[in-house]
Amino acid sequence: MSCLQGYAYTTFDYLVENLGQPRTEGLDKSTAEWDQTSFYVYDWKLEETPKGLHYWHIGGESKQALKDFTDTTGIPTVDNIGGRLSAIL
Repeated sequence: MSCLQGYAYTTFDYLVENLGQPRTEGLDKSTAEWDQTSFYVYDWKLEETPKGLHYWHIGGESKQALKDFTDTTGIPTVDNIGGRLSAIL
């Protein structure tokens, strides 16, 4: 089962540049979502899609999702917003 694994501090434009256009229709609790094979990226319970720097949620079935996200985008991840850089980087 997929769930939140960590966060990536980046911009919407950088995600689009690296992952393409997000899905924006039919979403329940987010305004933008990128669904990749081993991870997904989304905002959470916001009224508008954040365009500036933002802690984007990284979801997946394990912490491997964070490594896969970083390998794909070059963006480091954190385990929690107040936390340290992920040890799997």
